[in-house]
Amino acid sequence: MYCGECGAKLEKDAIFCSECGSKVEKFKKKTPANETEITPVAQKPPRKSMSKAKKITLTICAVIIIALFFGYNYLSEKFGPKGVAKEYVEAVMNNDSNALYGYLNIDGDKTFVSKEKFREVIESNDSTQEITNYRIDGVTYGDGKLSARVKISYTVKGVQSEGTEIVYLTKGKKKKYMIFNTWELKEDFGSILVKDYDIKVPKGSKVIIDKTELGNKYLNKKDSSKTWDVYTIPQIFSTEVTIKTEIAGFEVTDKVTPSSLNYTASLDLDSLSSENVEKLENQIKTDITTLYQNLIEKKTWDVVKDSYNFKDADLEDLEEEYEDLYQSVAENSSRTLKAFEISSIKVNTLSSEDDGLIRVGVKFNYNYTVDYKRYDDSIEEKNGKNSSNSTLYYRYSDGVLKLVDASYLVSYFSAY
Repeated sequence: MYCGECGAKLEKDAIFCSECGSKVEKFKKKTPANETEITPVAQKPPRKSMSKAKKITLTICAVIIIALFFGYNYLSEKFGPKGVAKEYVEAVMNNDSNALYGYLNIDGDKTFVSKEKFREVIESNDSTQEITNYRIDGVTYGDGKLSARVKISYTVKGVQSEGTEIVYLTKGKKKKYMIFNTWELKEDFGSILVKDYDIKVPKGSKVIIDKTELGNKYLNKKDSSKTWDVYTIPQIFSTEVTIKTEIAGFEVTDKVTPSSLNYTASLDLDSLSSENVEKLENQIKTDITTLYQNLIEKKTWDVVKDSYNFKDADLEDLEEEYEDLYQSVAENSSRTLKAFEISSIKVNTLSSEDDGLIRVGVKFNYNYTVDYKRYDDSIEEKNGKNSSNSTLYYRYSDGVLKLVDASYLVSYFSAY
């Protein structure tokens, strides 16, 4: 190789000429025209194929993501106003007492509002409307999305036109699965649930609702008095129940539908059996006969009052009546009652008074004997018979009826 400037021979790999100092130019080797220069290409390592396990894992992850997406949307709607309204309408259509019972949100004492009793309510529902189809038209939110109104259109069997119903819901405080809002139906089923239902009965009466006897658990001591017991039932369904009350030894049976109007048990003739009416008539007959026998024997009130006395007795009215009769009958100077007998008696009226007394209106036929003093002072015995309409008042104490007052008793016995 030689220098291009001075022609001096150059050393191998020289950069400058050792003679003239010129820079040595190197020339690339020319490739013949018929030859192609080949540039070596770096070889890439072969791609490894995805393992079967990894493919399965990725597939499962994709499925889970899709399931979570659709599941979230499904549960959001299920627990939302539309979903709750839909389930409610379907429960109504199917007469599903178990599902409908859940919408009542009943807490506390469930003795008279149990699921079993609610089933009886649903089964006894005589509604002839049968919903055949429905659709949910839309949801309107209010109170900052704390409440919702769901409009439902429905068709009823045998009716051509559609009906509409608005279902009202409120947003619950708790969340479902910690992320979904809950909605509660504001439904009272036509005021089927009655709160604080009072049953007022004469003091000492026994009360049974259907098959459940009321006891101290339901006794409202605050509202009770010396003459009345008040039982308060926290909640009861507004459907017909049977209330049996044992008043003064007599059983009164009523069919009652609880409502805002409370129930007061009262004796009446229609509620008594013929045996009980006969029992009452016999007691009244004995009480009137005994009273007149005391007058015949000229016993003063101070002598007889102990036979009428009982715990917490108020005998002021009876004392006044007895002393009036004593003056008219026992102290009568013109005629003296010698004998008195009731031949027949009939109870005409029967009721429980506001003061707890039991009022009985009776008519009785009686026979009597009097010694009549004639104008010449001679004594003549006279027998007679008559009838009287009288009213007697009783209080129930220690399992028996106690006479506490009487009015319109016979004070005059004719000698003619």
